[in-house]
Amino acid sequence: MKHLKNTWYVAAWDYEVGRHLMMREILDRPILLYREENGRAVALSDICPHRYAPLHKGRLCGDRVECPYHGLQFDANGQCVHNPHPHGNGPIPRNARVRSYPVIEQYGAIWVWMGEKEPDPNALPDYHFISDTDNYRTIRGVFDIENHYEMVNDNALDLTHVTFTHAGTLGAGLDNVRNERVVRERIGNTLWCKRFNDGIEAGSDFQRFNPALVGIKVDKQQNVRWDPPGYIVIIIRYVQADTEDTHYTSIFAGNLLTPISETRTRMFWSVSRTFGLQIEALDHAMRASAELALMVQDKTMIEDQLRLMGTTDLESMRPVYIADDATPVAARRLLKELIEAEEREEREQRAAGSATRRAEPEATPERVT
Repeated sequence: MKHLKNTWYVAAWDYEVGRHLMMREILDRPILLYREENGRAVALSDICPHRYAPLHKGRLCGDRVECPYHGLQFDANGQCVHNPHPHGNGPIPRNARVRSYPVIEQYGAIWVWMGEKEPDPNALPDYHFISDTDNYRTIRGVFDIENHYEMVNDNALDLTHVTFTHAGTLGAGLDNVRNERVVRERIGNTLWCKRFNDGIEAGSDFQRFNPALVGIKVDKQQNVRWDPPGYIVIIIRYVQADTEDTHYTSIFAGNLLTPISETRTRMFWSVSRTFGLQIEALDHAMRASAELALMVQDKTMIEDQLRLMGTTDLESMRPVYIADDATPVAARRLLKELIEAEEREEREQRAAGSATRRAEPEATPERVT
C-alpha cells in the first residue's frame, strides 16, 4: 500500500487510551498504545522482538510492558529493561528493543508519527473546535470501513451525494441545489470546496436540531477542507435568507481517516455545534443522525463500491467523471505527488548512503607478530 509516512495519523481518541494495553493498526503496522502513570500516551511496536508475540496481550508493570510469552519487559522508549531468564534476572541482548513512535495528544486525539523523519509538531491539521469546550459542544465516535482510504476521502469531498445518499435526513431536496454556486481553491497543500445555496429549506435533521430553522427560507454555506492524507472538515452554516444573522446553525464535522490496510480504513468522526451548548438531549439526537449517515448510509455505499470494483485502484477502472468530481480528483492528484516526492527522497537518501559506504577506506587488519 502506498501512503505518506512522514505525517501524523490518529491512533485513537484520547478517551480510548488509558492504563491498559490496546492495539491499533496503522499502515499495516500493529501499534501498542497505553498511558504511563503520569498520564502521558505511549506508542510502541506491538511485536516482541524475541518470538514476535503480540505485546498488547501482556500486562502493564508500572510503566513497563511485559510480554505475555516469555515475560521480557520494555520501557516507554521501547528498550528491553528486564529479562527474567535465567533465574529471574538474565542478561539483556543489545538489540532487544521495539520501535517507539513519536506521539502528540491534541484536539482530543492521540496522533502518531509513522515516518523516519524528525516529527513536525506544527504539521497537525486544525481541529481546534473539538477541544474548544467554551465555544463548541462536540460528540465523537470511531468505526471501520472496508475500503481504501482514498475512496473514503472521495465520499467526504463530494457533497453532491448528500441529496441522494442522505435523502430525508441530512439532505434537502434536489430543488435546493439547482442554483448552487461552487468555489474551489488550493492554499498550500490544503484544498477547499465551498458551496452556496440561497433561499432554500434546511434539511430535515437540521430543522430538528434547531427549531428556529422550521418554516423559513435560509442561505446555506458548506465549506469542505481537506488536508493530506485524509483529514476533512465540513463546515455547515445556515442563516435566515437575506440577513446576516449567523446564530441559527453552525456545525463543524470532522472526518479523520487512518489507513489500516489496503482495504480497510478507520474513521474518527466528530460533530461540533455552536448552538444549544447546554442541551444534552441534542447530543443524543445529533449522534443518532451522524451514526446513521456515516456508519450506515456512507459505510454501506463505500463498502459496496469495493465489492463491485474488485480492486482499490479506481483509476484502473477508468471511471466516468463529472464536474463535481473536481475536488476528489484534485486531492488524489496532490496526494500522489506528495507520496512520489517522499519515495523519491527516500531513494536518493539510500543511494547517497550506499555511495558513502563504498567511498570509505577498508580498515587494515593489525599484523600479529
